[in-house]
Amino acid sequence: MNIVLLGPPGSGKGTQADLLAKRYQLVHISTGDILRQAMNARTALGIQAEAQIKAGQLVSDDIVSGLVGERLRTPAMQGGGFLFDGYPRNGNQVYQFDAILAKQQLALSHVISLEVSEQTLLQRLLGRRTCDGCGRTVNINLQQAGNKQSCQVCGGELIQRVDDDEAIVQKRLSVYQSETRPVLNIYGERGLLHTVCGDGKVDEVFQHLVSLLSDVL
Repeated sequence: MNIVLLGPPGSGKGTQADLLAKRYQLVHISTGDILRQAMNARTALGIQAEAQIKAGQLVSDDIVSGLVGERLRTPAMQGGGFLFDGYPRNGNQVYQFDAILAKQQLALSHVISLEVSEQTLLQRLLGRRTCDGCGRTVNINLQQAGNKQSCQVCGGELIQRVDDDEAIVQKRLSVYQSETRPVLNIYGERGLLHTVCGDGKVDEVFQHLVSLLSDVL
């Protein structure tokens, strides 16, 4: 089983990808993770990516897809399924991914889109805080009670991520709609796309995903 899981920022796709990978014994692949690994290892693509980032540029599709190709060729991928979290992000990456899969005689089983209301996304993203003491992530908008400035576990200060500023959040959601929505259309035309409601608690959404996969397997 080879899956692509997509969804806007705040949809919980990273969390759900972890859960699905464990449930179905898939290799969870995040392009952010493999990008950081390549830069830390000083690979050729990692060095190129680092140069683009230092120049204030987005990492190019060619480099991102090149890293994906490298990851799929590693021994750990032989004979097992994968789950991509948030890739491909745009139409160009879809076609690059097609070429990678064809070259390695692989095929996608399912593309799943987590659909979440904008109100929920904003609530999740604008309320997200990280404790500067223990590193715990919480959402102050979802807390029923208690001090919303301090961690209830260790008492550390709760810090808002720079990219969770409201203006930046709105920009990220806009970019998702303009660049990633077309990806869903492409996979929909191929008959690979499934949608799951991502509103609700983590375990509720996970059960929706498991039910979907049970129905289509």
